[in-house]
Amino acid sequence: WIPILNNLFHKNCDGICGSVFICKPENDDIIGGYITAKIQKNDEFLDDEKAFLFNLTQSIIKRNKKS
Repeated sequence: WIPILNNLFHKNCDGICGSVFICKPENDDIIGGYITAKIQKNDEFLDDEKAFLFNLTQSIIKRNKKS
């Protein structure tokens, strides 16, 4: 299911700046992320100091540490 999710993500998010992604995996967590950089389907990492990941179920927010 990961290739399907990856293709769906890029179909909806490529070329857009300021994207929020939210999903609910089978374990009932609600997770997602935010990025201000323009998303493109390639193998390069994007440098975005404002990007972050979150888990709403566990109230955890992790910020990008440039690594």
